[in-house]
Amino acid sequence: MSTSHSSAARGGLSRRGFLAGSAAVAGATTLGLASGPAAAATTSWRSGEVDVVLNADSLTVPSEIPFGVVTFNVRTTVQNGRSLLLVRLHEGVSVEDYLANLARTSSRDPAERAEAARRLAEDSDYLGGSAVSGGVSTSFTQVLTQGTYHLINFNYASASEIPPVREVRTAGPCGQIRFPGVDDLIIHRQEGDQPVFHLPSTRLKASGHHLVLNTARYGNEAVLARVRPGTTVEDMREYYAKMKSGNPPPPAESPVVSWPCGLSAISPGRSAVLRTDLPAGPYVLFSYIIDPVTGYPPAYDGMFQLVTLV
Repeated sequence: MSTSHSSAARGGLSRRGFLAGSAAVAGATTLGLASGPAAAATTSWRSGEVDVVLNADSLTVPSEIPFGVVTFNVRTTVQNGRSLLLVRLHEGVSVEDYLANLARTSSRDPAERAEAARRLAEDSDYLGGSAVSGGVSTSFTQVLTQGTYHLINFNYASASEIPPVREVRTAGPCGQIRFPGVDDLIIHRQEGDQPVFHLPSTRLKASGHHLVLNTARYGNEAVLARVRPGTTVEDMREYYAKMKSGNPPPPAESPVVSWPCGLSAISPGRSAVLRTDLPAGPYVLFSYIIDPVTGYPPAYDGMFQLVTLV
């Protein structure tokens, strides 16, 4: 039996409200056509595929999922996007405590955000997920052992919600025995105190499978957003500096022109395969999970990479 939790407002600054200045993205061109009515979530045991639909205040997912190599196909009915988080809570951690700390990562106090991020990292394993918008769906593949997991429908543009969450249990093995063939490699790497991206090539498949491996100290994401043609590294540094200072640029001046799409956080030592189907062009690859040391998204301190999708 699945459970669902939802609660009202915890004030503060949205963790993802940092992202691209929500106002800047709100007027941006979307990456595709809006999706149609939500279909019922299904599970294909033989193929190891699970469908997940993120709605404004709920999520649709089977109460039981397979274990093994499992692919989650994720979409949302919300045009401006949601982020699915897949976590496995450590023994003795309640979902209520977990969600309370997740809400605290939206605090206006960087020290409180950092402390909450440390608690989340201590209390769970990050196993990926998907950032999606109403115009863009994606999927990710993860190896699941038998047990209980939580899927969280995170509204990254709001500071006033504790997100809906569903508890799911594994019920049987799937027929998928290996990761999909991959086109690209994305590595989270630690350089001193700073996590960075390491990519063998900055040209990634627009429609392809990307293996993401976290060798850094803390959990990190691999999220893509389209940028204006000609955007430079200095443009992005200036942009993130404005975001960090709490002065996001107006939409006409923002280098970021789309909602995010990509892989939610994976813990250190973890890997996952992200599947994208995006228009070709220039993008920024970044991580926006709150850093447990600084209390800011790592992107603000340089964890971003300009890439070209081909």
